Amino acid sequence: MDGVISVSDFEKSINSEELINILSGFGLVEPIPTANPERKIM
Repeated sequence: MDGVISVSDFEKSINSEELINILSGFGLVEPIPTANPERKIM
């Protein structure tokens, strides 16, 4: 990503699963615990 991107264009370019992967990559959200069901979402 280079420069500013509008939220609407950003939302259109990805789906919710990719968004969660991106946010978890930034440490903003915990990944969905499908592999480790015992893992708690903080």
